[in-house]
Amino acid sequence: MCKVAIVDDDRIIRRGLKSVIPWEEYGFSFVGEAGDGEEGLALIEREQPHIVVSDIKMPFMDGLEMAKMVKKKAWNTKIILLTGYEDFKYAHEAIKVKAFDYLLKPVETVHLVEKLNAARKEWEEENQKETLLEKTIPYQHRLFLDNWCLNKISDEEINRKFNHLIHPSLTGYYYALYIQLDSQYDTDIMRLHAKNEVMKIIRKLLDTYSINHEALYGDKEDLYLLTGLDTNSPLEAELLIKNFSEELVAIVQTSGQTTVTITMGEGIQRIQDLHLSLLGAKSAMNQRFRMGKNTAYSINDIKLSSIEVLIDYRHFEDELVRSINLGLSGKAEDQFDRTKSLVLHNNKLSLEEISLLMLRINSLLFRDFNKWDKQRFIHMQKKMITMQTIEELFDCMKVFAVDLADYVRLQNMNLKETIVDKAVACIREKYHMEDLSLQKVADEVHVSPAYLSSLFKAEKGFNFSECVMETRMKAAMQFFRETDLKTYEISDKIGYSNPRYFSSCFKKYTGHTPAEYRKLT
Repeated sequence: MCKVAIVDDDRIIRRGLKSVIPWEEYGFSFVGEAGDGEEGLALIEREQPHIVVSDIKMPFMDGLEMAKMVKKKAWNTKIILLTGYEDFKYAHEAIKVKAFDYLLKPVETVHLVEKLNAARKEWEEENQKETLLEKTIPYQHRLFLDNWCLNKISDEEINRKFNHLIHPSLTGYYYALYIQLDSQYDTDIMRLHAKNEVMKIIRKLLDTYSINHEALYGDKEDLYLLTGLDTNSPLEAELLIKNFSEELVAIVQTSGQTTVTITMGEGIQRIQDLHLSLLGAKSAMNQRFRMGKNTAYSINDIKLSSIEVLIDYRHFEDELVRSINLGLSGKAEDQFDRTKSLVLHNNKLSLEEISLLMLRINSLLFRDFNKWDKQRFIHMQKKMITMQTIEELFDCMKVFAVDLADYVRLQNMNLKETIVDKAVACIREKYHMEDLSLQKVADEVHVSPAYLSSLFKAEKGFNFSECVMETRMKAAMQFFRETDLKTYEISDKIGYSNPRYFSSCFKKYTGHTPAEYRKLT
């Protein structure tokens, strides 16, 4: 279902749009609302709506600036802008930020629904093209590589596949490189953009090296570079491919797009056997937990034991850390039980190998959660060394991980209350600042704007901008009651440089103009 969000500083308009349109009847899902552009960005990042209906003139960040940020971040969101000003300059700016459409207030429901349907149609068409582009060639490449690794591809088909890319009769060495982006991305589009930038860097760097033949493949998350080197010296070939990989890591880091980890398989002299190098590169990537990210290393730089072949360390450890970070003790417990079952069923692993695994997990958890009781980590490490059975090792570490997850869950609960309370206190202290924003308050309490926005909604039941508005309006009401200051002076004291805009906000909040309210008091 097509997701829609509304961004407008007028609470009445937001409520009106939210309630007057039967969203589900028209095939839409209403996913949230925000009171200004900053909160709108946080909402878009969190909910990833397909369409956003936004006012142009808003405090903190207006609709045009928000649309620019959406465009800059390459989020696949259609923006419909609303304004009460029939001015060509707004239409011109709307075109510049690639807004889907521009409507004048008050907008009729029928007209808005028509625009929503049109925006949805355009989004679906663009997404369909993007999906085809993303899935066809990368999917075929990944399928080919997977089948090759499973020995399901004939020598003749390999020769045909690489005839124009890597010469099948090359008298030298072939290498497979496996490249992973280290960064995490909220959307597929952001990941695709970063991956494409890395591919551009790879192609540019290849031109500066004596790598005569190459084929670069990319799927949704990973990249595979298959190379052919015109040298009969195995040492020269290995040195060349290592230098290339290390320089690539450094250039990608300097670009600021992301960082990458690169693993290399062994050098192969027959292209039909290049899949063996690819398998080696993929096995080497499973050691990233030990070798680190933002680096390049070869299968020859590590030695794999039987446990490293059996267990997907990266998945197990990443999932475990993620569960503990979220305070999901039940999920952490289940991950240990499933892995233990796999190990016991296989019955090929030694006590020493499992002990090494558990010691490594203990070190990993200490690195990420060192604010917990340090002595417990040290005690656990000593205890594991003395254990006599594989089952005992798993069960002991499971209890330890569950306790840690429970601790994190309680810390997260306390942190939420502290953060929101600190944010409210910050607003009450600095409401007079004209440039007070979600970003500035988030910086004060040391969290991201998106996280702070979600905490406000969850803990207080209203948005950040509504909290700021209420704080300023209450201060203004007090000034009107207790002083003879003029409206423009009060406007300036509570953070509004435009007295007319302040008067408009005051009337929305109290139902009276400043002059009417002063007479009442």
